[in-house]
Order: sequence, then structure tokens, then C-alpha cells
Amino acid sequence: MLGPDGEPRCAWSGAAPELLAYHDTEWDFPVGDDQRLFEKLSLEGFQSGLSWRTILAERENFRSAFAAFDIPAVARFDRHDVERLLGDAGIVRHRGETEAVINNARRAEELIEREGSLAAFLWHYEPDATTLAEPQTASASPASVAPCRGPEEARLEVRRADHGVRVHTGHVTDQRPRPGLHDPAQGPADS
Repeated sequence: MLGPDGEPRCAWSGAAPELLAYHDTEWDFPVGDDQRLFEKLSLEGFQSGLSWRTILAERENFRSAFAAFDIPAVARFDRHDVERLLGDAGIVRHRGETEAVINNARRAEELIEREGSLAAFLWHYEPDATTLAEPQTASASPASVAPCRGPEEARLEVRRADHGVRVHTGHVTDQRPRPGLHDPAQGPADS
């Protein structure tokens, strides 16, 4: 698809003006700020099964409700905050996903303590560009399903669980591809 400026864009970006802006200023741009990464992980969890456009439309409400995704602030949320968030008509209200964001903030604090930053931990898993023969088009690569070599080797697994999206570290035993996980190379899941 050609954008209004005549430059090529992903086809999904033409569905709405906010998607074009998102495509041009955020999508596929590397992020190294822990707070922005935490926001992205959290919003991806809330997006599950919904249009990314819906999440973008409610993003400012999410930021307000979740203390701008400030990791230490969200990690201190308690059951009263969960109830407050479940009553907030400006955001997606799902108990499991709400509780997962709070849990993930606590786990992110642990990662930051151990690794120095959430970004350092996540970007550690970026493949070396010189080893990639061609762009990845499948939702899983050989590296993403390789078995762990031992419990000392930290692995990151983001999965949809009964209680929302959870970030787990440690030895991953289930290496099966997970149906429904979105291939980021294809743009937002609702494309």
C-alpha cells in the first residue's frame, strides 16, 4: 500500500489514520526504555483477541489507569487496584489480564535487579543479524523452539495463560508452538 505521501507502507496501516501514525512512528522501531517496553508487553496482553486499533484508541486510558506503566508503581498495586481497574470503563476489563500486568511488573522488577534493565534482558535474545539468511516469515524460528541447555540458561517465554499474559523466566519445558500467537512481521493481529 502507498501512504498519502506516496511511500510504501504495510497494508494494515491504511485501515485507519491512527494505524498509519502508529506504523510510521512506533511499529517496528526498537525500544530500549524499560517503561515503554513494559507498556508494550502489557498492551499486547490486553490486545489478545481484540483489534490493535481498539487498544490504540484506549491507550491513554490504560496509561492513566496503570500509572503510566511505571514498573515500581504497578508492582505495588493490590486487590483494591484490581477492583478499581475492573470498574474502569475506559480500558479493557479482564481480571486475568489485569492481574497479569501487576504480576509482570513484580517480575520485571526482579529482572531489572538481576539484569540491570528489562531492555537488556529482552534484547539479549535478539538474533545476530549476520546469522539471519533471510527475513523470517514464519511465527516460529529454529532458535525460538530450541531446547534449553540447562536451568542456568535464562529463557523468556511470553504466553497466554488462563490468567492473562505472563512473562516467565527460567527453564522452559514446553517448546511447542502456541496457536494464536501473533507473528509481528505481519503487522497487528487484526490485519
